[in-house]
Amino acid sequence: MSFACSVDNIDQDELYIIKREDMEKVSKINTDSFKEDPYFNYQFFELSKEDKDYFIYEMEEGFMEQLIDFNECVSFDSSFKCIAMLLPPGVEWDSIKWAKFQKNQSEKLLNKGYKITNDRIQKIEDFFGIYYEQYKAVETYYLLTLSTHIDHRKKGLASKLLNHLFKKFDKEHKRCYIECSNDANVQFYLKHGFEILSQHNLPHIDGENIPDVPKITFMHRLPKSSTF
Repeated sequence: MSFACSVDNIDQDELYIIKREDMEKVSKINTDSFKEDPYFNYQFFELSKEDKDYFIYEMEEGFMEQLIDFNECVSFDSSFKCIAMLLPPGVEWDSIKWAKFQKNQSEKLLNKGYKITNDRIQKIEDFFGIYYEQYKAVETYYLLTLSTHIDHRKKGLASKLLNHLFKKFDKEHKRCYIECSNDANVQFYLKHGFEILSQHNLPHIDGENIPDVPKITFMHRLPKSSTF
């Protein structure tokens, strides 16, 4: 539920929990936020703008479907000016549900003639899985998405939302794990106490010629013991 209070004095318990009926609106906001993200531009390199926007939206919906039932997708209120989507510690990525999503996505891509895109996505999925396991991300709060509505950027909302979440992470003494594809965002997270675990270029398909292969920065934030 949401509460009528200002962003400045909102408490952790007063964050709005995103629900299933919000999924369409939130997925649209996230799609608009990440249209120019290097990860999506690389993943859907061959696609027309219309097709790229469509498949980014579908992926955002797919991500939400994985997370929505754990009550860890939050915003300040139902205006969704800033959104955090998390998978809580101890919860495995639902491989059966994701496999169904991947099958549906693959069929749509292949029907449109995007075979190389489909092959690239499969390699990218394996790539993220390797480091997710290596860094024991299942033991963390996995911050899959932190987005700000395009009309409300440069207002410090992402910092405020993160700081509210940090109180919870610290209280539970849990790490927070992220994967970052944007250099500016890496600096943002470093300023908020995250540490770099490693950096790796996304995998590519043999024979393809994409000039700029994005680098993924794997990061985590350790809980602050001073809160105990």
